[in-house]
Amino acid sequence: MSDLITKYAAIIAGVCVIPFFITNAYLTIKLRPRKYELIQLIYQSAPEKFRSRALLVMEAHMSWVAGSACSYIWFVYPMLRFAWGIPASAISQWQSDIKKALGPTYNLYWISTMLLNVTFAGLAIFIINEYVISKFV
Repeated sequence: MSDLITKYAAIIAGVCVIPFFITNAYLTIKLRPRKYELIQLIYQSAPEKFRSRALLVMEAHMSWVAGSACSYIWFVYPMLRFAWGIPASAISQWQSDIKKALGPTYNLYWISTMLLNVTFAGLAIFIINEYVISKFV
């Protein structure tokens, strides 16, 4: 059973990472003319406690599109809520502002982010199952 979970997690991560890179590259190229405008809009709408970090994350990533999605990433959301102490309403407002800023490309942005989430989840399951659980069984 453990081997089956490991195989499925690896397959899911491998299958989802390819469309993520394709959609992310497409969005990065398509939104290039508006890059600095969108970075400023996303940065300015970020919660006050996380604002400077949001700008750093977008500027530090090779693709600023992936860096701008930190409020959507399943593993980052709990850190924003509990480590940074940002209320859920502030994160929801930030996501709403991102949706307005991206306009018609938002749906592809959301799909790209969800593909990244599934990839990370598959990798986490693979690592936990392969290296942690198998060492104790």
